[in-house]
Amino acid sequence: MAKKRSTIANSLRLLKLEEEILEYLRQNLLSEGHARALLSVENKEKRISLAKECVEKKWSVREMERRAKEEKTPDGKAGKAQEFKLSVENHCSRLGRENEGTSGDQGKNYRQERG
Repeated sequence: MAKKRSTIANSLRLLKLEEEILEYLRQNLLSEGHARALLSVENKEKRISLAKECVEKKWSVREMERRAKEEKTPDGKAGKAQEFKLSVENHCSRLGRENEGTSGDQGKNYRQERG
């Protein structure tokens, strides 16, 4: 039975994982889906740590994907999108404190009524 090219390519990609993770695959403690999610984590120590935790806690592939996504950035540094999001939230928070109680004319009327 012939296998699709993508199936073979995915299997070859899994060989890039650490020996400890490959052993979990051989023992059927992790599935190929779990292992593919781990490929997105660049930090070797974090990959191994996630694999161990996954085996211990019996995570689903979806849970592994979610955890891997959280750890995806190298050395735990926030990615550019995350940095931008935090910057915008910080800026909006400061604006909110500076303009508290003002919303155009409504804020002026509110302050006048309260005296």
